[in-house]
Amino acid sequence: MLTDISKHFRKEKEWIVIEMNPERDLLYSFAAKLYDQKELKDLFIKAKIDLSVLGIGISIEKANPFLI
Repeated sequence: MLTDISKHFRKEKEWIVIEMNPERDLLYSFAAKLYDQKELKDLFIKAKIDLSVLGIGISIEKANPFLI
């Protein structure tokens, strides 16, 4: 039954279907699988603002927050 439901929602563009494993940390797995979604990857960009004597510097770097 859950397989049928997930197949149904996978066809819809506005839904993201994520397979979860109850044997693992659910919150961590959920966040990691969201990061793997190409549509959401830009939301995980790590922004860093550096202030210096000469002015304001902004550096933006992409980082995978789920690598240990």
